[in-house]
Amino acid sequence: METISLETLRRELSRIIGRVYYGREAFIVEVYGKPAAVLLNIGDFQRLRALENQIAQETLSLSEALGVIRGKISQSPWPDSSREAVRRMLERREQVGTGSISAADLVAEGRRGREAACGW
Repeated sequence: METISLETLRRELSRIIGRVYYGREAFIVEVYGKPAAVLLNIGDFQRLRALENQIAQETLSLSEALGVIRGKISQSPWPDSSREAVRRMLERREQVGTGSISAADLVAEGRRGREAACGW
C-alpha cells in the first residue's frame, strides 16, 4: 500500500482515483506526515465491511452463549471449586473472542494447568 500526502492527492486526484478504481490499488493519505485516511476500491471496502460485520456477529453470538452457560453454571449442583474452574475457563475463552488473548496462549495455559494438577 502506497503512502501519499494530502497535497499529492489534491494535485493528482483523477489519476489516483483511476489507480484505485481500475488497478484496485490502495493508498494511505497522510496529513502533516501522519496517516489520516485510506483510499480503497469500493469492492475491497465492501468485502472489508462484510467481514467486519461477520466478526461482530460471531463475537455477539459467543458473548450470548457464554452468558447462557454462566447462568446455568451458577444454578448447577457442582461443588464450588468446579463451578469456579469452569467460570475461569469461560472468562479466558471470552478473552480469545475479544482478541485480548490468543487461542494458542489459552491452549498452552490449559496444558500447564493440567500438568500442574497431575504433578508433571
